[in-house]
Amino acid sequence: SETRPSMVFREQNCFVVGIVRDGGRIEEKDGLDTIADATLQRCASNERGLQLLDLSFTAFTSLFLSEFAEAVCHNTELREVYLDSCCISDEGLRLLSQGLARNAVHNLRALSLEDNQIHCRGTTHLARYIATRPSGPGRGVKYLSLKGNRIATVGAKSLADVLVQNGASVESLNLQDNKLCDRSANWFAAVLRRNGTLRCLDLRGNPIGFGAMDDLQGACEHSSWTLDIVPMDGVPSTPRHGQTSKIVYVTQALSKATDGGDDSPTWTGLPVAVGLWHRQQLSASTGSRPPVTATAGHHVVAEASYGSAS
Repeated sequence: SETRPSMVFREQNCFVVGIVRDGGRIEEKDGLDTIADATLQRCASNERGLQLLDLSFTAFTSLFLSEFAEAVCHNTELREVYLDSCCISDEGLRLLSQGLARNAVHNLRALSLEDNQIHCRGTTHLARYIATRPSGPGRGVKYLSLKGNRIATVGAKSLADVLVQNGASVESLNLQDNKLCDRSANWFAAVLRRNGTLRCLDLRGNPIGFGAMDDLQGACEHSSWTLDIVPMDGVPSTPRHGQTSKIVYVTQALSKATDGGDDSPTWTGLPVAVGLWHRQQLSASTGSRPPVTATAGHHVVAEASYGSAS
């Protein structure tokens, strides 16, 4: 079907396409551009106290993302940004990542980009941004969620390389429900062996086979993690605040391991669910938003909250 001329005009000259409803349906609504413009002005003016920005379920145009990237590059207040279900593409993430990378203060602690249209190319841009951030206590991005996108092997490797080589600040990484297969899992097994900062890694809902699961298990044994196999209809135990054990939750893997050459293997078993907890507790202060939570149905997989930077 042809794109309506009015929609093309709107995307080129406005900030917002519409509100994202169930099923990805976009509903146009009056007044959204005014709100978006006010939000950009607040970010650009470095409004004191504006530490959390949740713009989820809003379909933004490239124009907005470009302006937003320019606004945040000088912002020293923002600590948490949530852009879930915003129809962000690889190009949109490139614009956002470049704007964040130009920020010299490094105050951002949480970034959520769940349920967008991000592939490997966009993930590579994001990994470059993370690589520019300082690491260490109280510095850099602590929580990063890319749940529900289309990230495959190349994107997984770009993230894993940053986590291994740069000792990145990320403590909680959610990659649930992407297209990560065996080779992707192998990259993160290497991260588990060498990264001392990561405390939570969620790989549930990805087509990972037995071979890669063995590699993850070996990495867990090497770094004192515990592997706990949970039935598909079972309920994993919920980690408590301050829990000291490092746990890996998995459901039954594919009956035949994939070789990593195809990021969309044929399913021959039950989907994999992996949640990793680090020995150290997630240290955080209570912010203006409820604790960041990654869930599987009603099962809490990880939680953390990040308040003001010290």
